[in-house]
Amino acid sequence: MSACLLSTLAQDALREASFSCWASMLTHLEETDVEALLETTFFVVTRYWPFLSESTALLAQQMLKSLVDEFDPLVAKYIVKLPSLRHIPELRDIETKLDQHRPATLAVEEVLEAFAERICHENSGVGLQAMKKMIPYLQENQALLHTSEISLQSDIGVVALMRSLLDCASKYSGFPGDIARLCTEAMGLIGCLDPSKIETVREQRSIVILNNFATNEETTDFVLFLLEEALVPAFLSTTDVKFQGFLSFAMQELMGRCDIKAACAMENSGMKGGNDIYRKWVAMPETVREVVAPFLASRYVVAPMPHTEIEYPLFRPGRPYPSWLRVYVLDLLRKGQTPFADLIFEPLARVIRVKDLSIAEFILPYIVLHTLLGSRTTQQERDDILGELLAILQYQPAETASYQEKEDMRRYCHVGFKIPWSCDKN
Repeated sequence: MSACLLSTLAQDALREASFSCWASMLTHLEETDVEALLETTFFVVTRYWPFLSESTALLAQQMLKSLVDEFDPLVAKYIVKLPSLRHIPELRDIETKLDQHRPATLAVEEVLEAFAERICHENSGVGLQAMKKMIPYLQENQALLHTSEISLQSDIGVVALMRSLLDCASKYSGFPGDIARLCTEAMGLIGCLDPSKIETVREQRSIVILNNFATNEETTDFVLFLLEEALVPAFLSTTDVKFQGFLSFAMQELMGRCDIKAACAMENSGMKGGNDIYRKWVAMPETVREVVAPFLASRYVVAPMPHTEIEYPLFRPGRPYPSWLRVYVLDLLRKGQTPFADLIFEPLARVIRVKDLSIAEFILPYIVLHTLLGSRTTQQERDDILGELLAILQYQPAETASYQEKEDMRRYCHVGFKIPWSCDKN
């Protein structure tokens, strides 16, 4: 619902009605749900305030006042992450209440850690808003940031911020907007870090597919891993309602086809059976289960996908990376090598054709390896699949190539190197 409203808020004709729905939604949510939307709500108000009518602005004022009054402990908990409202005259009374919770001063490392959390928010608007505040702070505090004594004290904050900036720049690379550019600017303001003293390594979880999806247990483990690491994060971060709908369908189908739905139903009814699957379900983070749980009982339906013949080679100089990736992944998903792979690949194909590439990039190494090692694959199909990767790695764009072509080749090569690593590991 929040994703739908965020999408319609950006449309002038729907903004007033969308804002009314947002305010109504907040008044009927439990505290845990309000907590999840608190930062986004402040972003929505500050982002669209200049475009609100008098009546809608009054509604926004009442909504924020209600939040501050009814959820005072929650506001106090998140105060360092909430933007100032001082620049909006009509909201200065609310800002006065917020000031009661704002600390008088914050150490450099505390400020940096707060920015690190804000820019990695699941909503891109919240992250962009934080970065626009962070850049001036870094510019104004260059001397303090680079003073050796202070730098030693703020190592934790610097590491956290740099890690967030790298992750954010990677996530939004190739996307329109200012996020990736501001990340790069911020890293330049921070400067070079001493690798002998500071290390910022991103924790990466992986799963090894030993039997190539030949067993139900291994397939279920992969689905649970996919839910936690890719599908749920994509579901939470997107504002594309169409993509979110396909993600909803995919999660619903995957849990039904891997007996997760049945195991949860049996446990809730007191029946014995499916205990191993249920234990794995409970072992997932609660925040993930809260997002996925509604799809245990949902009834999303999508129209059949038309089948189109795909001819190799797919890669050619100048072809946009997103276009190539979608076609390549869709073709591989149609080449399941086991009955269990067939079960989960079909719903995954639904989330590949939309604009977001996160799911396609996540599953690509696994399905390439699955197809290459499968018993159903012909030698010609293996040659086609490997030929794509070799063509990418062997191609060198001309010096006169456009920036977009060079950027696409960078993304192509990232995939080309990632897949052989996964194959070797598995």
